[in-house]
Amino acid sequence: MPIIINSDHILPDIEHHFKVLAGPGAGKTRFLVNHIKNILHNSERLKIQGKIACITYTNVATETILKRVGDHGGRLEISTIHSFLYAHIVKPYVHMIANDYDLDASNLSGHDDIVLSGYQTIQDWKAKTGQQHLRDDGLIVDTWNSLKWKFDTSNPEQLIIRPPYPVQYFTNDGYLGYKKLLWSKGLLHHDDVLFFSYELVRKKPFVLTVLRAKFPYFLVDEFQDTSPIQIALLKLIGAQETIIGVVGDEIQSIYSFLGAVPGQLNSFSLPNITDYEIQGNWRSTNEIVGLLNRLRPTLIQQPLRNIAGSNPTIIIGDKLAALAWIATQHSPDNIFSLCRENSTANAIKKGLGINLHTDLLQKLKSADLTSERRRAVSDSIKAVEYARLGYFKDALKVLGRLFNRNKTVDDQKRTLTALRKLIDNYSSYASGNLIDMVDFIRANIKPFSGLRTGAAHTFYIGTPYSHISIAVKNLYETGSCRTIHKSKGDEFDCVLVILEGRRGNAFNENNALSFLLSPNLASNEEHRIHYVALSRSQNNLFISSPSLSAANETRFKAMGIDVQRLP
Repeated sequence: MPIIINSDHILPDIEHHFKVLAGPGAGKTRFLVNHIKNILHNSERLKIQGKIACITYTNVATETILKRVGDHGGRLEISTIHSFLYAHIVKPYVHMIANDYDLDASNLSGHDDIVLSGYQTIQDWKAKTGQQHLRDDGLIVDTWNSLKWKFDTSNPEQLIIRPPYPVQYFTNDGYLGYKKLLWSKGLLHHDDVLFFSYELVRKKPFVLTVLRAKFPYFLVDEFQDTSPIQIALLKLIGAQETIIGVVGDEIQSIYSFLGAVPGQLNSFSLPNITDYEIQGNWRSTNEIVGLLNRLRPTLIQQPLRNIAGSNPTIIIGDKLAALAWIATQHSPDNIFSLCRENSTANAIKKGLGINLHTDLLQKLKSADLTSERRRAVSDSIKAVEYARLGYFKDALKVLGRLFNRNKTVDDQKRTLTALRKLIDNYSSYASGNLIDMVDFIRANIKPFSGLRTGAAHTFYIGTPYSHISIAVKNLYETGSCRTIHKSKGDEFDCVLVILEGRRGNAFNENNALSFLLSPNLASNEEHRIHYVALSRSQNNLFISSPSLSAANETRFKAMGIDVQRLP
Protein backbone atom coordinates (compact mmCIF):
# COMPACT_ATOMS: atom_id res chain seq x y z
CA MET A 1 0.00 0.00 0.00
CA PRO A 2 1.28 3.50 -0.79
CA ILE A 3 2.21 5.88 2.01
CA ILE A 4 -0.36 8.68 2.30
CA ILE A 5 1.21 12.15 2.17
CA ASN A 6 0.07 15.69 1.34
CA SER A 7 1.35 18.04 -1.35
CA ASP A 8 3.60 19.87 1.15
CA HIS A 9 5.33 16.68 2.25
CA ILE A 10 9.15 16.78 2.08
CA LEU A 11 10.73 13.41 1.46
CA PRO A 12 13.30 12.81 4.22
CA ASP A 13 15.42 10.64 1.91
CA ILE A 14 16.20 12.00 -1.57
CA GLU A 15 18.43 9.03 -2.45
CA HIS A 16 15.70 6.47 -3.20
CA HIS A 17 13.46 5.98 -6.20
CA PHE A 18 9.87 7.06 -5.60
CA LYS A 19 6.44 7.05 -7.23
CA VAL A 20 3.62 9.45 -6.35
CA LEU A 21 -0.01 8.75 -7.24
CA ALA A 22 -2.40 11.70 -7.13
CA GLY A 23 -5.73 12.68 -8.67
CA PRO A 24 -6.61 16.00 -10.33
CA GLY A 25 -6.06 19.11 -8.23
CA ALA A 26 -4.20 17.16 -5.53
CA GLY A 27 -1.05 19.28 -5.76
CA LYS A 28 1.30 17.13 -7.85
CA THR A 29 3.17 20.15 -9.20
CA ARG A 30 3.48 21.64 -5.71
CA PHE A 31 4.99 18.38 -4.46
CA LEU A 32 7.39 18.22 -7.41
CA VAL A 33 8.55 21.80 -6.91
CA ASN A 34 9.16 21.17 -3.19
CA HIS A 35 11.13 18.04 -4.02
CA ILE A 36 13.31 19.87 -6.54
CA LYS A 37 14.08 22.54 -3.93
CA ASN A 38 14.85 19.79 -1.43
CA ILE A 39 17.40 18.24 -3.80
CA LEU A 40 18.96 21.60 -4.66
CA HIS A 41 19.44 22.45 -0.97
CA ASN A 42 20.43 19.08 0.43
CA SER A 43 21.99 16.84 -2.21
CA GLU A 44 25.62 15.87 -1.71
CA ARG A 45 25.80 14.32 -5.18
CA LEU A 46 24.55 17.22 -7.28
CA LYS A 47 27.70 19.31 -6.86
CA ILE A 48 28.61 21.94 -9.48
CA GLN A 49 28.28 19.98 -12.71
CA GLY A 50 25.38 17.69 -11.82
CA LYS A 51 21.82 18.59 -12.80
CA ILE A 52 18.27 17.57 -12.03
CA ALA A 53 16.44 16.40 -15.14
CA CYS A 54 12.72 17.13 -15.02
CA ILE A 55 10.51 15.83 -17.80
CA THR A 56 7.14 17.50 -18.39
CA TYR A 57 4.52 17.18 -21.12
CA THR A 58 3.17 20.74 -21.36
CA ASN A 59 4.66 24.20 -21.57
CA VAL A 60 2.31 25.25 -18.78
CA ALA A 61 3.93 22.77 -16.41
CA THR A 62 7.41 23.84 -17.49
CA GLU A 63 6.71 27.52 -16.86
CA THR A 64 4.98 26.82 -13.54
CA ILE A 65 7.85 24.72 -12.20
CA LEU A 66 10.54 27.18 -13.31
CA LYS A 67 8.64 30.10 -11.78
CA ARG A 68 8.09 28.34 -8.46
CA VAL A 69 11.60 26.90 -8.15
CA GLY A 70 13.18 30.28 -8.81
CA ASP A 71 16.95 30.60 -9.04
CA HIS A 72 18.40 27.13 -9.50
CA GLY A 73 21.91 28.10 -10.60
CA GLY A 74 21.57 26.24 -13.88
CA ARG A 75 21.22 22.92 -12.05
CA LEU A 76 17.69 22.17 -13.27
CA GLU A 77 17.03 21.08 -16.84
CA ILE A 78 13.33 20.88 -17.65
CA SER A 79 12.04 19.79 -21.06
CA THR A 80 9.92 17.27 -22.93
CA ILE A 81 11.25 13.72 -23.15
CA HIS A 82 11.93 13.99 -26.90
CA SER A 83 13.87 17.23 -26.53
CA PHE A 84 15.88 15.79 -23.64
CA LEU A 85 16.78 12.57 -25.46
CA TYR A 86 17.70 14.41 -28.65
CA ALA A 87 19.94 16.89 -26.84
CA HIS A 88 21.74 14.41 -24.57
CA ILE A 89 21.76 11.13 -26.49
CA VAL A 90 20.89 11.42 -30.17
CA LYS A 91 22.65 14.63 -31.19
CA PRO A 92 26.02 13.93 -29.52
CA TYR A 93 26.26 10.18 -30.17
CA VAL A 94 24.06 9.04 -33.07
CA HIS A 95 26.96 9.32 -35.53
CA MET A 96 28.40 6.18 -33.86
CA ILE A 97 25.60 4.00 -35.24
CA ALA A 98 24.50 6.13 -38.19
CA ASN A 99 25.97 3.82 -40.85
CA ASP A 100 23.95 0.89 -39.52
CA TYR A 101 20.74 2.71 -40.46
CA ASP A 102 21.74 4.79 -43.53
CA LEU A 103 21.42 7.92 -41.40
CA ASP A 104 23.03 11.12 -42.62
CA ALA A 105 24.02 12.31 -39.15
CA SER A 106 25.95 15.31 -40.49
CA ASN A 107 22.72 16.76 -41.89
CA LEU A 108 20.54 16.46 -38.77
CA SER A 109 18.75 19.64 -37.70
CA GLY A 110 16.33 18.51 -35.00
CA HIS A 111 13.17 16.44 -35.20
CA ASP A 112 9.56 17.06 -36.18
CA ASP A 113 6.46 15.31 -37.51
CA ILE A 114 7.92 14.96 -41.02
CA VAL A 115 6.31 12.38 -43.32
CA LEU A 116 7.58 12.04 -46.88
CA SER A 117 4.82 11.86 -49.47
CA GLY A 118 6.27 12.88 -52.86
CA TYR A 119 5.72 10.77 -55.98
CA GLN A 120 9.43 10.20 -56.56
CA THR A 121 9.96 9.19 -52.92
CA ILE A 122 7.19 6.61 -53.24
CA GLN A 123 8.69 5.22 -56.45
CA ASP A 124 12.19 5.09 -54.93
CA TRP A 125 10.81 3.26 -51.92
CA LYS A 126 8.95 0.73 -54.07
CA ALA A 127 12.08 0.00 -56.10
CA LYS A 128 14.32 -0.23 -53.03
CA THR A 129 12.02 -2.59 -51.13
CA GLY A 130 10.74 -4.61 -54.10
CA GLN A 131 7.10 -3.64 -53.64
CA GLN A 132 6.22 -2.28 -57.07
CA HIS A 133 3.00 -4.33 -56.90
CA LEU A 134 1.52 -1.83 -54.42
CA ARG A 135 -0.69 0.56 -56.40
CA ASP A 136 -2.48 2.68 -53.81
CA ASP A 137 0.03 5.48 -53.17
CA GLY A 138 -2.42 7.22 -50.83
CA LEU A 139 -2.59 4.15 -48.61
CA ILE A 140 1.21 3.93 -48.63
CA VAL A 141 1.53 7.51 -47.37
CA ASP A 142 -1.24 7.00 -44.80
CA THR A 143 0.64 3.97 -43.50
CA TRP A 144 3.89 5.92 -43.29
CA ASN A 145 2.04 8.62 -41.41
CA SER A 146 0.84 6.12 -38.78
CA LEU A 147 4.11 4.27 -38.15
CA LYS A 148 5.20 3.83 -34.52
CA TRP A 149 8.21 2.17 -32.94
CA LYS A 150 7.31 -0.57 -30.48
CA PHE A 151 8.86 -3.62 -28.86
CA ASP A 152 8.66 -6.89 -30.76
CA THR A 153 6.50 -9.33 -28.78
CA SER A 154 8.74 -12.22 -29.87
CA ASN A 155 11.89 -10.37 -28.82
CA PRO A 156 11.11 -7.93 -25.97
CA GLU A 157 14.44 -6.08 -26.30
CA GLN A 158 14.09 -5.44 -30.05
CA LEU A 159 12.27 -2.42 -31.48
CA ILE A 160 10.26 -2.78 -34.68
CA ILE A 161 8.40 -0.18 -36.75
CA ARG A 162 4.72 -0.82 -37.43
CA PRO A 163 1.43 1.04 -37.78
CA PRO A 164 -0.69 0.91 -34.60
CA TYR A 165 -3.42 -1.11 -36.29
CA PRO A 166 -2.81 -4.83 -37.03
CA VAL A 167 -2.42 -4.55 -40.81
CA GLN A 168 0.55 -6.16 -42.56
CA TYR A 169 0.40 -3.93 -45.63
CA PHE A 170 4.14 -3.90 -46.31
CA THR A 171 6.86 -6.47 -45.85
CA ASN A 172 9.00 -5.93 -42.76
CA ASP A 173 11.74 -4.48 -44.97
CA GLY A 174 9.17 -2.08 -46.38
CA TYR A 175 8.55 -0.39 -43.04
CA LEU A 176 12.24 -0.02 -42.19
CA GLY A 177 13.01 0.83 -45.82
CA TYR A 178 10.81 3.91 -45.58
CA LYS A 179 12.56 5.02 -42.39
CA LYS A 180 15.95 4.64 -44.04
CA LEU A 181 14.80 6.84 -46.93
CA LEU A 182 13.87 9.46 -44.36
CA TRP A 183 17.12 9.09 -42.44
CA SER A 184 19.29 9.19 -45.57
CA LYS A 185 18.10 12.78 -46.01
CA GLY A 186 19.07 13.67 -42.44
CA LEU A 187 15.42 13.77 -41.32
CA LEU A 188 14.13 12.49 -37.97
CA HIS A 189 10.52 12.06 -36.93
CA HIS A 190 9.75 12.66 -33.25
CA ASP A 191 9.25 8.93 -32.80
CA ASP A 192 12.68 8.19 -34.28
CA VAL A 193 14.27 10.04 -31.36
CA LEU A 194 13.03 7.25 -29.07
CA PHE A 195 14.34 4.57 -31.43
CA PHE A 196 17.86 5.97 -31.74
CA SER A 197 18.06 6.76 -28.02
CA TYR A 198 17.19 3.18 -27.17
CA GLU A 199 19.58 1.74 -29.77
CA LEU A 200 22.41 3.94 -28.53
CA VAL A 201 22.12 3.06 -24.85
CA ARG A 202 21.79 -0.61 -25.80
CA LYS A 203 24.75 -0.70 -28.18
CA LYS A 204 26.94 1.94 -26.51
CA PRO A 205 26.58 1.48 -22.72
CA PHE A 206 29.02 4.29 -21.98
CA VAL A 207 26.26 6.71 -23.06
CA LEU A 208 24.32 5.67 -19.96
CA THR A 209 27.40 6.22 -17.81
CA VAL A 210 27.76 9.77 -19.09
CA LEU A 211 24.04 10.46 -18.71
CA ARG A 212 23.97 9.22 -15.11
CA ALA A 213 26.98 11.35 -14.21
CA LYS A 214 25.32 14.47 -15.65
CA PHE A 215 21.91 13.79 -14.12
CA PRO A 216 22.01 12.10 -10.70
CA TYR A 217 18.28 12.87 -10.34
CA PHE A 218 15.64 12.25 -12.98
CA LEU A 219 12.05 13.35 -12.34
CA VAL A 220 9.03 12.73 -14.57
CA ASP A 221 5.75 14.62 -14.29
CA GLU A 222 2.52 13.19 -15.81
CA PHE A 223 4.18 9.78 -15.90
CA GLN A 224 0.98 8.08 -17.08
CA ASP A 225 1.57 9.65 -20.51
CA THR A 226 4.89 7.92 -21.14
CA SER A 227 5.29 5.15 -23.72
CA PRO A 228 6.85 1.69 -23.18
CA ILE A 229 10.06 2.81 -24.93
CA GLN A 230 10.36 5.85 -22.68
CA ILE A 231 9.81 3.64 -19.62
CA ALA A 232 12.47 1.19 -20.80
CA LEU A 233 14.93 4.06 -21.17
CA LEU A 234 14.00 5.39 -17.74
CA LYS A 235 14.61 1.99 -16.13
CA LEU A 236 18.02 1.74 -17.81
CA ILE A 237 18.98 5.19 -16.56
CA GLY A 238 17.78 4.33 -13.05
CA ALA A 239 19.51 0.95 -12.88
CA GLN A 240 22.59 2.60 -11.35
CA GLU A 241 23.44 5.89 -9.62
CA THR A 242 20.57 8.05 -10.93
CA ILE A 243 17.52 8.41 -8.66
CA ILE A 244 14.19 8.23 -10.49
CA GLY A 245 11.05 9.96 -9.26
CA VAL A 246 7.73 9.77 -11.09
CA VAL A 247 4.44 11.55 -10.46
CA GLY A 248 1.08 10.95 -12.12
CA ASP A 249 -2.51 9.76 -12.20
CA GLU A 250 -3.45 6.57 -14.02
CA ILE A 251 -6.93 7.80 -14.92
CA GLN A 252 -5.51 10.85 -16.66
CA SER A 253 -3.77 8.68 -19.26
CA ILE A 254 -5.10 10.15 -22.54
CA TYR A 255 -2.22 9.87 -25.00
CA SER A 256 -2.63 6.41 -26.52
CA PHE A 257 -2.06 7.95 -29.97
CA LEU A 258 1.49 8.77 -28.81
CA GLY A 259 2.07 5.26 -27.48
CA ALA A 260 1.02 5.65 -23.83
CA VAL A 261 -0.49 2.49 -22.36
CA PRO A 262 -2.90 2.67 -19.39
CA GLY A 263 -1.63 0.83 -16.32
CA GLN A 264 2.02 1.80 -16.72
CA LEU A 265 2.07 4.06 -13.68
CA ASN A 266 0.69 1.46 -11.31
CA SER A 267 3.00 -1.26 -12.63
CA PHE A 268 6.17 0.85 -12.79
CA SER A 269 8.82 -0.33 -10.38
CA LEU A 270 12.53 -0.04 -9.61
CA PRO A 271 14.57 -1.67 -6.83
CA ASN A 272 13.68 -0.21 -3.41
CA ILE A 273 11.17 2.22 -4.87
CA THR A 274 8.78 3.85 -2.38
CA ASP A 275 5.15 4.45 -3.31
CA TYR A 276 3.25 7.50 -2.10
CA GLU A 277 -0.28 8.82 -2.61
CA ILE A 278 -1.58 12.38 -2.32
CA GLN A 279 -5.28 12.57 -1.56
CA GLY A 280 -7.79 15.40 -1.73
CA ASN A 281 -8.47 18.17 -4.24
CA TRP A 282 -7.25 21.74 -3.75
CA ARG A 283 -8.49 23.01 -7.11
CA SER A 284 -12.25 22.78 -7.38
CA THR A 285 -15.42 23.73 -5.52
CA ASN A 286 -17.36 21.17 -3.52
CA GLU A 287 -19.89 20.72 -6.34
CA ILE A 288 -17.27 20.06 -9.01
CA VAL A 289 -15.34 17.65 -6.79
CA GLY A 290 -18.63 15.90 -6.07
CA LEU A 291 -19.21 15.36 -9.79
CA LEU A 292 -15.65 14.05 -10.26
CA ASN A 293 -16.19 11.62 -7.38
CA ARG A 294 -19.40 10.39 -8.99
CA LEU A 295 -17.52 9.65 -12.19
CA ARG A 296 -14.63 8.02 -10.32
CA PRO A 297 -15.89 6.17 -7.26
CA THR A 298 -12.53 4.39 -6.88
CA LEU A 299 -10.98 7.73 -5.83
CA ILE A 300 -13.16 9.80 -3.52
CA GLN A 301 -11.42 13.16 -3.13
CA GLN A 302 -12.12 15.57 -0.31
CA PRO A 303 -12.65 19.19 -1.50
CA LEU A 304 -9.84 20.74 0.52
CA ARG A 305 -10.80 24.32 -0.38
CA ASN A 306 -14.24 23.53 1.06
CA ILE A 307 -15.90 26.28 -0.99
CA ALA A 308 -19.51 25.91 -2.08
CA GLY A 309 -20.22 27.09 -5.60
CA SER A 310 -22.83 26.71 -8.30
CA ASN A 311 -23.82 23.35 -9.71
CA PRO A 312 -22.18 22.18 -12.94
CA THR A 313 -24.49 23.20 -15.79
CA ILE A 314 -25.17 21.58 -19.16
CA ILE A 315 -26.15 24.14 -21.81
CA ILE A 316 -28.30 22.91 -24.69
CA GLY A 317 -27.80 24.65 -28.03
CA ASP A 318 -25.11 26.10 -30.28
CA LYS A 319 -21.61 26.20 -28.80
CA LEU A 320 -20.98 29.85 -29.71
CA ALA A 321 -24.33 30.78 -28.20
CA ALA A 322 -23.34 28.85 -25.07
CA LEU A 323 -20.14 30.90 -24.79
CA ALA A 324 -22.11 34.09 -25.27
CA TRP A 325 -24.60 33.08 -22.57
CA ILE A 326 -21.81 32.25 -20.08
CA ALA A 327 -20.25 35.65 -20.84
CA THR A 328 -23.41 37.29 -19.47
CA GLN A 329 -22.78 35.54 -16.15
CA HIS A 330 -18.97 35.67 -15.87
CA SER A 331 -16.07 37.80 -17.05
CA PRO A 332 -15.13 36.78 -20.63
CA ASP A 333 -11.46 36.92 -19.62
CA ASN A 334 -12.04 34.04 -17.19
CA ILE A 335 -13.90 31.71 -19.59
CA PHE A 336 -11.96 28.88 -21.21
CA SER A 337 -13.55 26.45 -23.64
CA LEU A 338 -12.16 22.95 -24.02
CA CYS A 339 -13.02 20.69 -26.93
CA ARG A 340 -12.08 17.32 -28.35
CA GLU A 341 -11.13 18.43 -31.85
CA ASN A 342 -8.33 20.76 -32.88
CA SER A 343 -10.51 22.18 -35.67
CA THR A 344 -13.22 23.16 -33.17
CA ALA A 345 -10.74 25.06 -31.01
CA ASN A 346 -9.39 26.92 -34.03
CA ALA A 347 -12.86 27.65 -35.40
CA ILE A 348 -14.02 29.19 -32.12
CA LYS A 349 -10.90 31.36 -31.98
CA LYS A 350 -11.87 32.68 -35.40
CA GLY A 351 -15.50 33.14 -34.35
CA LEU A 352 -16.70 30.38 -36.69
CA GLY A 353 -19.55 28.15 -35.61
CA ILE A 354 -18.92 25.50 -38.26
CA ASN A 355 -18.85 21.88 -37.21
CA LEU A 356 -16.11 20.69 -39.57
CA HIS A 357 -14.08 17.68 -38.53
CA THR A 358 -12.71 16.50 -41.86
CA ASP A 359 -8.97 17.16 -41.76
CA LEU A 360 -8.75 19.26 -44.92
CA LEU A 361 -4.96 19.40 -44.76
CA GLN A 362 -4.95 15.62 -44.87
CA LYS A 363 -7.52 15.67 -47.67
CA LEU A 364 -5.27 18.03 -49.61
CA LYS A 365 -2.66 15.28 -49.79
CA SER A 366 -4.98 12.99 -51.72
CA ALA A 367 -6.62 15.77 -53.76
CA ASP A 368 -3.39 17.20 -55.21
CA LEU A 369 -0.92 14.62 -56.50
CA THR A 370 1.61 17.24 -57.61
CA SER A 371 3.91 17.05 -54.59
CA GLU A 372 5.76 20.34 -55.16
CA ARG A 373 2.54 22.35 -55.34
CA ARG A 374 0.87 20.43 -52.52
CA ARG A 375 3.81 20.96 -50.16
CA ALA A 376 4.04 24.65 -51.01
CA VAL A 377 0.36 25.20 -50.24
CA SER A 378 0.26 23.04 -47.12
CA ASP A 379 3.43 24.50 -45.59
CA SER A 380 2.36 28.06 -46.40
CA ILE A 381 -0.99 27.56 -44.65
CA LYS A 382 0.71 26.19 -41.55
CA ALA A 383 3.37 28.89 -41.54
CA VAL A 384 0.99 31.83 -41.81
CA GLU A 385 -1.35 30.44 -39.14
CA TYR A 386 1.57 29.75 -36.79
CA ALA A 387 2.83 33.30 -37.34
CA ARG A 388 -0.60 34.81 -36.63
CA LEU A 389 -0.58 32.98 -33.29
CA GLY A 390 2.90 34.32 -32.52
CA TYR A 391 4.82 31.08 -33.19
CA PHE A 392 7.33 32.72 -35.53
CA LYS A 393 10.12 30.23 -34.93
CA ASP A 394 7.82 27.35 -35.91
CA ALA A 395 6.44 29.34 -38.86
CA LEU A 396 9.95 29.86 -40.23
CA LYS A 397 10.83 26.23 -39.66
CA VAL A 398 7.85 24.82 -41.56
CA LEU A 399 8.08 27.37 -44.39
CA GLY A 400 11.80 26.68 -44.61
CA ARG A 401 10.98 23.25 -46.04
CA LEU A 402 10.37 25.11 -49.31
CA PHE A 403 13.82 26.70 -49.17
CA ASN A 404 16.31 23.89 -48.52
CA ARG A 405 15.18 23.65 -44.86
CA ASN A 406 16.97 26.91 -43.96
CA LYS A 407 20.41 25.31 -44.20
CA THR A 408 22.20 28.44 -45.40
CA VAL A 409 21.90 32.13 -44.55
CA ASP A 410 20.46 32.79 -48.03
CA ASP A 411 17.84 30.07 -47.47
CA GLN A 412 16.89 31.67 -44.16
CA LYS A 413 16.53 35.09 -45.79
CA ARG A 414 14.30 33.66 -48.53
CA THR A 415 12.13 32.00 -45.91
CA LEU A 416 11.80 35.19 -43.89
CA THR A 417 10.92 37.20 -47.00
CA ALA A 418 8.28 34.64 -48.00
CA LEU A 419 6.70 34.66 -44.55
CA ARG A 420 6.54 38.45 -44.53
CA LYS A 421 4.72 38.41 -47.88
CA LEU A 422 2.21 35.83 -46.64
CA ILE A 423 1.46 37.85 -43.52
CA ASP A 424 1.31 41.25 -45.23
CA ASN A 425 -1.09 39.96 -47.88
CA TYR A 426 -3.27 37.80 -45.62
CA SER A 427 -6.42 39.74 -46.47
CA SER A 428 -6.01 38.99 -50.19
CA TYR A 429 -6.66 35.27 -49.74
CA ALA A 430 -7.99 34.61 -46.22
CA SER A 431 -11.62 35.50 -46.97
CA GLY A 432 -11.80 33.59 -50.25
CA ASN A 433 -11.36 30.04 -51.42
CA LEU A 434 -8.04 28.24 -51.32
CA ILE A 435 -7.44 28.88 -55.01
CA ASP A 436 -6.75 32.52 -54.13
CA MET A 437 -3.88 31.48 -51.89
CA VAL A 438 -2.60 29.02 -54.48
CA ASP A 439 -2.40 31.84 -57.05
CA PHE A 440 -0.67 34.12 -54.53
CA ILE A 441 1.94 31.50 -53.59
CA ARG A 442 2.63 30.67 -57.23
CA ALA A 443 3.14 34.33 -58.12
CA ASN A 444 5.01 35.51 -55.02
CA ILE A 445 6.46 32.63 -52.99
CA LYS A 446 7.25 29.50 -54.95
CA PRO A 447 6.64 28.87 -58.67
CA PHE A 448 4.93 25.59 -59.53
CA SER A 449 2.70 24.17 -62.25
CA GLY A 450 -0.72 25.74 -62.69
CA LEU A 451 -4.00 23.86 -62.77
CA ARG A 452 -7.29 24.27 -64.61
CA THR A 453 -9.16 20.98 -64.21
CA GLY A 454 -9.09 17.79 -62.15
CA ALA A 455 -9.45 16.82 -58.50
CA ALA A 456 -6.86 19.34 -57.28
CA HIS A 457 -8.57 22.22 -59.08
CA THR A 458 -11.97 21.19 -57.74
CA PHE A 459 -10.56 21.03 -54.19
CA TYR A 460 -8.85 24.41 -54.40
CA ILE A 461 -11.83 26.30 -55.83
CA GLY A 462 -14.34 24.63 -53.51
CA THR A 463 -12.52 24.89 -50.18
CA PRO A 464 -12.69 28.15 -48.21
CA TYR A 465 -9.33 29.19 -46.78
CA SER A 466 -11.02 29.70 -43.40
CA HIS A 467 -12.05 26.03 -43.37
CA ILE A 468 -8.66 24.54 -44.16
CA SER A 469 -6.85 26.96 -41.84
CA ILE A 470 -8.67 25.56 -38.80
CA ALA A 471 -7.07 22.17 -39.51
CA VAL A 472 -3.65 23.57 -38.52
CA LYS A 473 -2.72 22.01 -35.20
CA ASN A 474 -2.13 24.38 -32.30
CA LEU A 475 1.42 23.75 -31.11
CA TYR A 476 1.20 25.19 -27.63
CA GLU A 477 -1.24 25.69 -24.76
CA THR A 478 -2.35 29.23 -25.47
CA GLY A 479 -5.60 31.08 -25.90
CA SER A 480 -9.01 30.79 -24.29
CA CYS A 481 -10.09 27.86 -26.46
CA ARG A 482 -7.97 24.72 -26.41
CA THR A 483 -8.19 21.05 -27.09
CA ILE A 484 -8.61 18.96 -23.96
CA HIS A 485 -5.19 17.42 -24.54
CA LYS A 486 -3.61 20.88 -24.60
CA SER A 487 -5.26 21.76 -21.28
CA LYS A 488 -3.44 19.05 -19.33
CA GLY A 489 -1.66 20.42 -16.26
CA ASP A 490 -3.60 23.69 -16.28
CA GLU A 491 -6.60 25.04 -14.38
CA PHE A 492 -9.16 27.74 -15.11
CA ASP A 493 -11.74 29.70 -13.16
CA CYS A 494 -14.58 28.99 -15.61
CA VAL A 495 -14.62 26.05 -18.04
CA LEU A 496 -16.95 25.20 -20.93
CA VAL A 497 -16.51 21.62 -22.16
CA ILE A 498 -17.82 21.43 -25.74
CA LEU A 499 -19.46 18.22 -26.97
CA GLU A 500 -20.25 17.61 -30.65
CA GLY A 501 -20.11 15.00 -33.38
CA ARG A 502 -16.61 13.79 -34.16
CA ARG A 503 -14.76 13.10 -37.40
CA GLY A 504 -17.67 13.97 -39.64
CA ASN A 505 -20.23 11.93 -37.71
CA ALA A 506 -23.55 13.35 -36.54
CA PHE A 507 -23.91 14.16 -32.85
CA ASN A 508 -25.10 11.14 -30.87
CA GLU A 509 -26.39 12.28 -27.51
CA ASN A 510 -26.07 9.01 -25.63
CA ASN A 511 -22.57 8.33 -26.92
CA ALA A 512 -21.35 11.87 -26.31
CA LEU A 513 -22.79 12.00 -22.79
CA SER A 514 -21.89 8.44 -21.79
CA PHE A 515 -18.91 9.71 -19.75
CA LEU A 516 -21.49 11.29 -17.43
CA LEU A 517 -24.34 8.77 -17.71
CA SER A 518 -22.35 5.51 -17.51
CA PRO A 519 -18.69 6.38 -16.81
CA ASN A 520 -16.00 3.77 -17.39
CA LEU A 521 -12.73 5.59 -16.80
CA ALA A 522 -10.62 2.47 -16.39
CA SER A 523 -11.08 1.16 -19.93
CA ASN A 524 -12.58 3.99 -22.00
CA GLU A 525 -10.08 6.65 -23.05
CA GLU A 526 -12.78 9.00 -24.33
CA HIS A 527 -14.28 8.97 -20.83
CA ARG A 528 -10.87 9.72 -19.33
CA ILE A 529 -10.38 12.60 -21.76
CA HIS A 530 -13.62 14.26 -20.67
CA TYR A 531 -12.84 13.57 -17.00
CA VAL A 532 -9.60 15.52 -17.51
CA ALA A 533 -11.60 18.36 -19.09
CA LEU A 534 -14.10 18.59 -16.22
CA SER A 535 -11.32 18.51 -13.63
CA ARG A 536 -9.63 21.65 -15.05
CA SER A 537 -12.36 23.87 -13.58
CA GLN A 538 -11.82 25.72 -10.32
CA ASN A 539 -15.14 27.45 -9.71
CA ASN A 540 -17.57 27.27 -12.63
CA LEU A 541 -18.17 24.28 -14.88
CA PHE A 542 -20.35 24.22 -18.00
CA ILE A 543 -20.92 21.57 -20.66
CA SER A 544 -22.21 22.45 -24.14
CA SER A 545 -24.38 19.87 -25.89
CA PRO A 546 -26.32 20.38 -29.15
CA SER A 547 -29.30 18.43 -27.82
CA LEU A 548 -30.62 16.68 -24.72
CA SER A 549 -33.60 14.39 -24.30
CA ALA A 550 -36.13 14.91 -21.52
CA ALA A 551 -35.14 11.57 -19.99
CA ASN A 552 -31.47 12.53 -19.79
CA GLU A 553 -32.37 15.97 -18.46
CA THR A 554 -34.12 14.27 -15.55
CA ARG A 555 -31.10 12.05 -14.94
CA PHE A 556 -28.71 15.00 -14.92
CA LYS A 557 -30.82 16.98 -12.48
CA ALA A 558 -30.81 13.97 -10.15
CA MET A 559 -26.99 14.04 -10.36
CA GLY A 560 -26.85 17.69 -9.27
CA ILE A 561 -26.25 19.01 -12.79
CA ASP A 562 -28.34 22.01 -13.83
CA VAL A 563 -29.76 22.27 -17.36
CA GLN A 564 -29.97 25.50 -19.35
CA ARG A 565 -31.78 25.38 -22.70
CA LEU A 566 -30.95 28.25 -25.04
CA PRO A 567 -33.60 29.78 -27.34
